[in-house]
Amino acid sequence: MTTREKRTVFIGLGVVVVAVLLNLVLRPGLDAWQAARGTIAQHELQLENLEGQLADRDIKRRQLAQKYGPAVSKPLVTVSEARVAFPEAVQNALKRGGLGVSTVTLQNVRRVREVPGVSLVSLRVEGGTQGKQLADVLASLRASEVLALVEDLRIERGDGGGPDGAPYTLSFVLSTPALTEDTP
Repeated sequence: MTTREKRTVFIGLGVVVVAVLLNLVLRPGLDAWQAARGTIAQHELQLENLEGQLADRDIKRRQLAQKYGPAVSKPLVTVSEARVAFPEAVQNALKRGGLGVSTVTLQNVRRVREVPGVSLVSLRVEGGTQGKQLADVLASLRASEVLALVEDLRIERGDGGGPDGAPYTLSFVLSTPALTEDTP
């Protein structure tokens, strides 16, 4: 074999080795790198989507806290816990607002159809207050440590013969959401 033929064989062998290296080593590495870049791009889009959802949730929480008070941020308790804590929390809040509470009666627990696993624990509260304290009474419910939703409110102007000589008699139906306890 001449020098020229040897050179041609070595060049051909070099080309074959380079082609094999490209196909067996470099191409799979490049494909894996491109797949990783594609996966990273998908994860970045998912992350941006989740960040947007978290920002929306935070905005909604702030709006709910402004409308319903700080108790909206607390986790829900079970129905049995709410039946104990809710009347006491409502009485304390209403007394701070200036309502002379005369009666507090637990009402039936109702399931919320739109939200599975959640029920409303309700109470009927009656009491009296002075006219200038009506707004304070309602504000005290908003500031309560337990979320109190006013479902019904009746205000009657009396002759001053109500509790503590109050000229206004109030009758509330208040509810708070609670986790429904599954019964076997």
